Order: sequence, then C-alpha cells, then structure tokens
Amino acid sequence: MTGATTGIIVAAGSGERMGGVQKAFQPLLGRAMVAYSLRAMEASQDVDHIVLVVASDSLDKATSLVSSMGLCKVSAVCAGGATRRESVLAGLRAAPDDSHVALVHDGARPCATTELIARGVVAAREHGAAVPAVPVQDTIKERGQDGRVVATPDRSRLYAAQTPQAFRIELLKRAHAEAPPDLLLDDASLVEALGEPVHIFEGDPGNIKVTTPIDVAVAEAVLRHRGIAPPDGQEAGS
Repeated sequence: MTGATTGIIVAAGSGERMGGVQKAFQPLLGRAMVAYSLRAMEASQDVDHIVLVVASDSLDKATSLVSSMGLCKVSAVCAGGATRRESVLAGLRAAPDDSHVALVHDGARPCATTELIARGVVAAREHGAAVPAVPVQDTIKERGQDGRVVATPDRSRLYAAQTPQAFRIELLKRAHAEAPPDLLLDDASLVEALGEPVHIFEGDPGNIKVTTPIDVAVAEAVLRHRGIAPPDGQEAGS
C-alpha cells in the first residue's frame, strides 16, 4: 500500500505587489488564478486529495470557487498564517490521515501541468524529498554590501526551484516541527536543515511564478500557448 497523495495549494499571499488584489483571486484570462492550480491537481491521476490554503478573510470566496468548479478532490479549505511556513503547516494539519505524499504548490504558479505533478509524486516516493527545478539561464552575480560584485557562481551548477515540491508527508511534518523557527524559506530548505537529502527533478520553464503585474501577461501567454481554456466556475473577484 503506497498511501494517498495530497496536493496542498498555498494561496494565502496578500498580493501587495499586485496592486492589493489577493493573489489567489488575481484574474487570469477572466478567472481566479488559483483556479488553474486547482484544476491541474483535480485532473491529475496521481493526486487523491486537495487542500486549499487561503487568507482567513477569503475562506468564503475560496469555498464558493471550489463549489462552483465542481471539484471532487478538495477535502479541506483552510486559513493560512502570517508566513508561508505557517500556511503550509496549516495545510499539513488539514491533510487526510491516509496521506503518504504531500505536494506543496504555490497558488501563484498557475501553469503547472499534470506531467509535472506526476514527476513530483514519483520523485517523492523514490527519494523522500524532491523539488522541480530548471537550469538558470542568466549569469548570476553576488553583490557585496558596497555594491561591488564579490562572486560569479558557476551557472552550470545553478537551478531555479519551483513548485510543487514533493515529500513523504511524515518527513515534511518533522521538518516543520524541528527546523529553526526563523527559517522561512521554501519547504525543501526545512528538510535540508534536518540534514536530509533533497533531490531535484525536471521542472518546467513555463511554470512561472506570478509576482508582479507583468507576470500576469506572461502567465496568460503561457496558458494560451498550451491551449488551456479558463476553468469553468466562478469569475475572478466575484
């Protein structure tokens, strides 16, 4: 028995750099951004349950969105915390008891595919902890306090991490419980802090993170290029 896989979609961000629109409900092609991640998890044959984590004042809106989309796999819609780490922990606590693998996905990455999700589940079951990543295309410079370049890392060894990050759920729970409380980076960093290995699996260059208004246009272009029509259901912001 391999146990179930739970996708935890973290969408509790405030969206300060998006003009105050909460990230979960930022319109993309006329639909709430988080709807795309929900639909990808719902469509994945590798995901059994979905937990959606949103800001506390968006619970009713998120519950309405899930209902209007006719999703069958969403087992919980819960409130996040003040930090991403607190929000992920809330999602872990809401995961069904039969969960063996947790896929932690940033709701601000609306272009994740079922193929990427499948690779994550395989990697988690094989390695225990794994992150999707793509090779860095730009030359990276490390800046010193005086503004001068202090190092130019070897680009061939650098990868940009994405989500969904994939874990055996008990390992991720232990990482949240034991990692230093001031460590607020991604979930893989918490596992790394335990001294446990984290593997990299093939990411997706189109799996961009929507952080600023220009990213909205890029994400919409990716969705159009892939022929992904807006999900059925509630209009963004309604």
